[in-house]
Amino acid sequence: MSMLLSFAPWIVFWILVSNNSFVESAWIGFGIAFVLNIRSILKGTVKVLNLGSTIYFFLLALVAIFVHEGFLETYGYMTGNLALTLIVLISILIKKPFTLQYAKERVPEELWDKPGFYHTNLMISWVWFAAFVCMTISSALLGIFEEKETLLNWIIPNIFMVSAIKFTDWYPKHLQKKTVA
Repeated sequence: MSMLLSFAPWIVFWILVSNNSFVESAWIGFGIAFVLNIRSILKGTVKVLNLGSTIYFFLLALVAIFVHEGFLETYGYMTGNLALTLIVLISILIKKPFTLQYAKERVPEELWDKPGFYHTNLMISWVWFAAFVCMTISSALLGIFEEKETLLNWIIPNIFMVSAIKFTDWYPKHLQKKTVA
């Protein structure tokens, strides 16, 4: 399963929530995350991102039932970005950087025990962590600069997301070229 697929609940949620209620969007995000989580478990692995996403969207859906929609509109993006930040940080702290699970699906098993393989994924996961921290800060600033919603909730977060995606693609290739040279 690609890492992009594991972000599907988040992507769908961010798209839906702009035109639907948080309750509906959160339950749909939960449903997608749950299916991806079950799919991973059936394949014999629990992906940290899928598990964290499932837990987050379940809790968000429950909270969305009881909390005023206006509160969620103001802080929903921030809590989502914060959840992603924490998921990635936890994966790093438990020494299972979340990108490692996806890399193992694409890299031959004989490379998994190499220190460079772990270090590469640790570095990529730290970059994702930094991107999510910046996204969280950007969405937190929305409470201060409400007139900048498009910039703070869409443009800046997408710049950090695309940067993390590009780095994830570039960094292993860069290391490989460096090693060959």
